[in-house]
Amino acid sequence: MSFAIGILPQDVPRGVAVTAPDEVDKAFDKFVALGDYTGPCLTEFKWSDLSDFQIEMQIDDAGTLFLLRNKDGQLVKNRYAAGKKMCVVAGELRSTDVIFAGNSNSKIATIDSKGKVTQGQYFEGMKEAFSYTDKNVVWPAKHFWANWMVDLGEAGDESTLKFTSFRPIRKRNVRIAAPDYALVSKLLIGKNKKEMEVFYLSEPDKSVSLKKNDGGLLYVPESGRVCLFGTNYAFQANDEGIKDNYLNKEKEEYIFGRTLQECPKGR
Repeated sequence: MSFAIGILPQDVPRGVAVTAPDEVDKAFDKFVALGDYTGPCLTEFKWSDLSDFQIEMQIDDAGTLFLLRNKDGQLVKNRYAAGKKMCVVAGELRSTDVIFAGNSNSKIATIDSKGKVTQGQYFEGMKEAFSYTDKNVVWPAKHFWANWMVDLGEAGDESTLKFTSFRPIRKRNVRIAAPDYALVSKLLIGKNKKEMEVFYLSEPDKSVSLKKNDGGLLYVPESGRVCLFGTNYAFQANDEGIKDNYLNKEKEEYIFGRTLQECPKGR
């Protein structure tokens, strides 16, 4: 098995090793190891530990090739992690790829006020609750918001009335909608650690630039998968990701913890 890791810049003299400080090297190895958690849980990574070095991730069917590059894009080291795949809480999905309330018999299902799942087609109540703009396109960040973040409030609370039917499901600690992330073929975290370049699996030849003001948080939905957060400034959640001030632990708006746990320490 071979991997294309790019051509090094022509101005690198032959025989001259491209290296990184020990602390950057250790940070890179720590990032690669994040896929060891089983999830669903949250973990943290201090992007500042990478200094001005960059991480590129190339994802295939078997795992992820992690590449550490310096600020000029020169390759320092690479590691292939079999069984570990990166993902992003952002982007779009087709509705036919979505399962509501863990219902395995019907990929599109309705949920009544008692939390009962009924097999059937897409319906307006679900569209309203998740604020979808197209009946065939859904946003995984909206799913993440509903699964782990939205305050369902008390019965009759008008501000969360459209989520009333999800309350029994949340109490069972079941995902309201899945998946709550998008698959990617390539990720680039450059010198500006507040942004990332994403190549979605659905469009592997087209890159999208996303804001990454995530407070250093990453989402582990299941074993071997680690998701970075895309962020936006205007909405709770949309195709660009989660509103950034909900992901920053230093701000009062940080509201995780109702159901989603932090990954165990010591890894």
